[in-house]
Amino acid sequence: AAGEACPVFFGPALKAHWGLSDPSEVKASEAEITTAFESTLAKIQERVGVFLSLPLSTMSADELKAELNRIGTL
Repeated sequence: AAGEACPVFFGPALKAHWGLSDPSEVKASEAEITTAFESTLAKIQERVGVFLSLPLSTMSADELKAELNRIGTL
């Protein structure tokens, strides 16, 4: 959640924010709520799939950061 603190990680790390709408905030029919959750899950799966397909071993930190930011816009 955007308002929560990130976990502490001791070491070099890149951070990226892949914001999503919170499907638990949908106030609608059961079918529309289910659709909201499925849509959010599909977006997470899409972004993780793209991330996992990156050639991480050949990317610079700047290239990786740019890709992480791009993935967050998908």
